[in-house]
Amino acid sequence: MLTHGYLTQKTVLYLDDKKAGEVMEQLEPVRFLIGNNTGKVGYKDLYIFRGALNQNEVAALSEGKKIQASLEVFSTLADPSLSPGMKLNNLAISLGSAQLDSKDDDQLSSILKKKIDQAEIVRKNELKVEHKKAIALDPKIYDLYIGQYEVAPDDFFVIEKKNDQLYFVDRGNSAELLPETINKFFINYPADLTVLFELDGEGNVSGLVFSLNGKEMEAKKIK
Repeated sequence: MLTHGYLTQKTVLYLDDKKAGEVMEQLEPVRFLIGNNTGKVGYKDLYIFRGALNQNEVAALSEGKKIQASLEVFSTLADPSLSPGMKLNNLAISLGSAQLDSKDDDQLSSILKKKIDQAEIVRKNELKVEHKKAIALDPKIYDLYIGQYEVAPDDFFVIEKKNDQLYFVDRGNSAELLPETINKFFINYPADLTVLFELDGEGNVSGLVFSLNGKEMEAKKIK
């Protein structure tokens, strides 16, 4: 199992349900390829999830259980013979599909490298932003914000405090929140991501607004 968190900039490798290693990096996948060397490599199952998986989710999959995900592609690859271009049956509750690519690996890699190089140029032009600087706040203020924030039924963000620092947690992946104002925080990575805590008339936290590159998502505080 390989699982990658974009916010945490980390890729973790699990063998069965045991963590085998990790590397700090920030990936932006453009395509998943299964090579044509089917005679040399044996495939069993292919699982693709949109969100990074935590230790408990990896353990559940290792035990043969299913977990809820906003996007899941599951296809059995244990067919007696795999041929380039064949469509693979997607057994997950998803509109996704899987297909064994019929093109030459070297040709695909060359095309992908050109696309990645072009995307890198665009990304550098789009992300020419000044890095924000955190202001000084009394860590006691963070106690107002900790809790669960429901973004959809049975789906919520978690705000927690550790060692006088505030963290944004989503599906087991956490990132430190740095104060921009007394109730507006940002995450220190190359994108415009902020968390604005909303207050009611009595000064209590009623919810938050999660903003990523101008797109907003509201969440109501439930605990």
